[in-house]
Amino acid sequence: MPGDIALLGYGDLPICQQARPTITSISTDSQKLGKATIDKLMKLILQSDCNIKTTSYILVSVLERESA
Repeated sequence: MPGDIALLGYGDLPICQQARPTITSISTDSQKLGKATIDKLMKLILQSDCNIKTTSYILVSVLERESA
């Protein structure tokens, strides 16, 4: 089956390195993601206009392995 499909995981869990073939994964800084989420939520709660649309960007890393 190698070459027929590509598989991508999220979170770079240990299983990604233990599986055969190893699984390509997207890695994020969970603490930064959590802090950004709480900061944004608190800002929205404290503002009176609930119709505010927001966009946030968090850097990620692609850890390319055998499943790519």
